[in-house]
Amino acid sequence: MESHPLCYRCEHRAAYHEKGHAPRYECGTNGAVVGCYMYRPVKPVTTRPRTGDNRPQYAGGMFSGRLDGVRVADGKYVMVEKDGEHTVYFTGKD
Repeated sequence: MESHPLCYRCEHRAAYHEKGHAPRYECGTNGAVVGCYMYRPVKPVTTRPRTGDNRPQYAGGMFSGRLDGVRVADGKYVMVEKDGEHTVYFTGKD
């Protein structure tokens, strides 16, 4: 089975790196776990192009390096269960 560590894709880990606080010790370490009872997918960031930059901001499946982060998106998490597996989506208001 292929491993997909949750810590690197978790909002708690992102918050730790931005604010220095995490709900669990593991959230602030350099390692990662595969299973966690506090896992929360990372929220997307709302971006905008740099002032005066009219070049494409999204091309070829990736964002350009010419974006500025504006805020963490506001919204809610939604869980979908299918065939015994669960996928969590973030639906934004932005």
